[in-house]
Amino acid sequence: MKPNSLLRNIVAATLTVLPLSAQFLRHVDARAAASGDGSTWASAYRTLDEALAEARGALVGYEVWVWMASGEYSPEVGGGGLAAPHWELPGTVSVYGGFAGFETTLGERDIDANEVVLDGHLRSGSMRRTGALLTVDGGNPRLDGLTIRGCDRSNDGAALVVRSGTPTLSRCNFVDNLSSGSGGAIAVLGDSLACLDCVFRGNSAEHQGGAVYGTSAARIEFDSCEFVLNIGGEDGGAILAAGGAVLTSFGPDEVAGSGDEDLRLSPGSPCVDASSSVAGGELGDADCGGQPRGVDGNGT
Repeated sequence: MKPNSLLRNIVAATLTVLPLSAQFLRHVDARAAASGDGSTWASAYRTLDEALAEARGALVGYEVWVWMASGEYSPEVGGGGLAAPHWELPGTVSVYGGFAGFETTLGERDIDANEVVLDGHLRSGSMRRTGALLTVDGGNPRLDGLTIRGCDRSNDGAALVVRSGTPTLSRCNFVDNLSSGSGGAIAVLGDSLACLDCVFRGNSAEHQGGAVYGTSAARIEFDSCEFVLNIGGEDGGAILAAGGAVLTSFGPDEVAGSGDEDLRLSPGSPCVDASSSVAGGELGDADCGGQPRGVDGNGT
């Protein structure tokens, strides 16, 4: 073979190889009449299971975005029978909720108007989950704009368990999840988890961390998250992070530590007027903003 021919063949072969960072988009719509190949809204998958199966199969190693249309979704029955259906999140997958089913850009979605619910209720009301609804075992998957609710597990972390990896949760709601262990909604057993602008409401654990539990091998970051009516049976009504947690709020300028962060209780918070009326002591008479601590927050 001539040198020039060899060079042309090498170049041609190089041009046909996709980089592992290439991004694929898949659509999921529970209202679809039948499942397609997920490539468009018109040919959407009907279940999240199908999209994740492709990400673990034909698209393994590639970055995959999954856009989900409004509706309620439950995992298909998997190994272990009715008590163990769950979703395993590949490390290169990002799942986005909030779509009506026509959008062509991420910016068009509306997560309030088009709620996507990942429902953890089992088909038999007498059963408790033997595994979490969602699991992460490496990589950096992302859940964005989803509501995860109704998980009842007989172990740590009813809604989400992170064994390894660095997943991110953004604008997600964890509601009414229950664990007979620790971490009513989430258990982070290793590596780290970032929670951005998430809401944890009505979650409970019989042991530690009513909403979120982290072992000594894990680190958790909370940025502008809200915790309401979570219950820990032993320690950590909302959070117990043995390995450490970082709680931040960016404020209007979206820069942490710039001084415009307002960490006071918002109107309607169940914590307003819920503590002792005695101010002072070790905390001092004023809060970190210079305002008096002993204030009647709801006017009664």
